[in-house]
Amino acid sequence: MRGGWANRAGDASSATTHAPYATVSGGLYNAASDDYSAVGGGSNNSASSYAAVVGGGYLNKAAGDSSRIGGGSYNNATSLGATVAGGRQNDANASDATIGGGSYNTVTATWGTISGGYSNTISGTYGVIGGGNRNVVTGTYGTVGGGYSNVASGTYSTVPGGYYNTASGNYSFAAGYHAETPYQGSFFWGDSTNGSGTITNTATNQFPVRAPASWRNGTSRWRNRTPLRRKKSTAWRRGWLPSSGR
Repeated sequence: MRGGWANRAGDASSATTHAPYATVSGGLYNAASDDYSAVGGGSNNSASSYAAVVGGGYLNKAAGDSSRIGGGSYNNATSLGATVAGGRQNDANASDATIGGGSYNTVTATWGTISGGYSNTISGTYGVIGGGNRNVVTGTYGTVGGGYSNVASGTYSTVPGGYYNTASGNYSFAAGYHAETPYQGSFFWGDSTNGSGTITNTATNQFPVRAPASWRNGTSRWRNRTPLRRKKSTAWRRGWLPSSGR
């Protein structure tokens, strides 16, 4: 223990066998209480498991073996190899879970990663969220790039961003505004039309596009359009499926 005030390395007694090599470099009311644990500085931080490290900040808790918290405040890394780089009130609660920053983000699945943003959640193994607000990944290898209130719940599903999109089918992709892909292998892009609810695709391996103003295929020609089938029980906004015509 090098400096600061009211810090504790080990059990603060004369017993050298308790928490050997535990280190507190400075700060206030910091504690390193297990073997090879360390707190660099800050205030009220604790590194309470084997080789756990807190760099600084306020009220951060590294409680998993080899867990790491860089700084920030009220962050928790509670499992083996869990990491929180910074931010506020982030929780990395699974083995090798990682949170880069932001606020109120939570990872509860092994190898899940949230880069930043606000109130994002991962419970699918190997899930990734780039940022945004209130995004959720529950599917294994699911990915949400950003945006607001998007969900990737299928295995290998992807939502790159946008608003209220859901990729619930395995290997599915949903993007834009209120798009949903419940079927496997589907790709759905929804335009900004403010309809009466989320529009969904109707079969596996389908590529519907909701674009009432029409769309084109990369040439100067406009493609023919076919209305997307609506669910009878719900009022759906008209969407379009690309035709197979040349």
